Amino acid sequence: MPIDEILTLVAGVLSIVANAGRIGGLVAAAARRWRGRAGDDGQDQPPRRP
Repeated sequence: MPIDEILTLVAGVLSIVANAGRIGGLVAAAARRWRGRAGDDGQDQPPRRP
């Protein structure tokens, strides 16, 4: 297998992984924002003391 084919393959895999990570980050940020707006997970409230 020629070296430039291997490099092309590696570059393609890396770009797919990078895109998946960016999409995952956007989805996670949107979910966090939506959850915070819904206000029912209680994560941004101060901890309750016994």
